[in-house]
Amino acid sequence: MADARGFTVPGGAGAGVVPAGGRQSLPWPLYAVLFLVRALFWVTAVGGIGVLTLASSVDAVDGRLLGPG
Repeated sequence: MADARGFTVPGGAGAGVVPAGGRQSLPWPLYAVLFLVRALFWVTAVGGIGVLTLASSVDAVDGRLLGPG
């Protein structure tokens, strides 16, 4: 069946109706996964900055962090 804009939507009439704002809200499980993915990104970014800061401070005092040198 097609909706008012002519797009075919599975599930019959009304299944593909988009609210006036243009976006549908995510189901709770997908929202939780989205939050976890974003949190993992920020933890990784902050951890990477911490590792780079540690490496530069060890190098600044002529230390050795990894490998021969």
